[in-house]
Amino acid sequence: MEERDNKERDDISEFLKKMGMNDQQPVAPVANQWDRVIQPNSSYLIVGDVGTGKSALAYYLLETYSQKYNLLPAVVGLPRDKQELLPENFIILDDPSECTKHENTITFIDEA
Repeated sequence: MEERDNKERDDISEFLKKMGMNDQQPVAPVANQWDRVIQPNSSYLIVGDVGTGKSALAYYLLETYSQKYNLLPAVVGLPRDKQELLPENFIILDDPSECTKHENTITFIDEA
């Protein structure tokens, strides 16, 4: 478990360095380093090669920040055979145009 936590910290640290940020402790403590990156009322694009964990990261952020900000998690473009794998509180949308029909959501638009 500790080894996984160290790897996660290293991965986040590397990501922050690539974004021109550092991983030094902030003046005010934050729940995790993603709080420095992810802010309410913002949009983010996760890019990378096939199989590098983009979707896994997106689902982690979706679940984490839906709970943190009391938002309803929504997913667009998830294949029907995968939809049953999501927690029951997730909203499944077929098209990005449906995003505006729901208030107080955090949305992941999947390329799949």
